[in-house]
Amino acid sequence: QELYRAADPHCTPLGRLAETGLLGGLSLAALWVGLFWWAVPIVRRHDPAGWMARALLAGCIGLLVNSLNAEVMHFRFLWVALGLLRGLPRANRS
Repeated sequence: QELYRAADPHCTPLGRLAETGLLGGLSLAALWVGLFWWAVPIVRRHDPAGWMARALLAGCIGLLVNSLNAEVMHFRFLWVALGLLRGLPRANRS
């Protein structure tokens, strides 16, 4: 019985940087920083958009932690969450 499974090298942050280079590593970091930068003002609201943003951001934080062992950039949930978070302020202004 196997007790330990080594992480796939391209899933580690340094492995990802080695595969995509500095530009790819910086753009990936910018994506995650941008996600939090965009979501924090929405999360502070006390309306339904704030509750949805908190749930989506919690899921994204879980994916960020899981990204150390899995390739989460291929998970559809991440891209759906990014789209929903991006659309929340626009939907709230109408």
